[in-house]
Amino acid sequence: MKKRALLISFFVFLGLIAFKLINESSKLNRSIASLPLSASKKNLPRLKTKPLARIKKLHRLKNRVVYGNLPKNKKSFEELDSFNTPSTVWRERLTQVIEKQLNFTGALTIKPLESYALVKNEKIHYVESVLIKVKNDDQYAAYRAEVDSQTGEVLKTWDHSIYEDLKHH
Repeated sequence: MKKRALLISFFVFLGLIAFKLINESSKLNRSIASLPLSASKKNLPRLKTKPLARIKKLHRLKNRVVYGNLPKNKKSFEELDSFNTPSTVWRERLTQVIEKQLNFTGALTIKPLESYALVKNEKIHYVESVLIKVKNDDQYAAYRAEVDSQTGEVLKTWDHSIYEDLKHH
């Protein structure tokens, strides 16, 4: 009988603690909700920004933006040797490689996003940024890739989607 009374008082005590915690949490939520959505300008820290005239101009090479630093021993990006030469057939080569690797007969879409040049090991590497979409039977996937502008070889991939089964949609 004493055990039963002790057990009941323990659960009542736990209930009171839970009630107090929930009550405190709701008070905090109400106080947060009552705060103004935008802070006054006086309270915001001042950001140090450069005037537009002082922002570095993007360098271009063969109508492409160049990403990377110019080596100290060179005066311009034109002085750098190139790792590859841009080609017009990179997309066809990429399509062949993907179809061969995936061994599929579905729909493949390659959408060019940007053509640019990277400075790597004091050489220019011409690159294409693309969005690749693959639809095979009832599955769909998409991802972004960095592709060699000459060979169509995939250099890097990111933003992989989870394969979706289209039968359930």
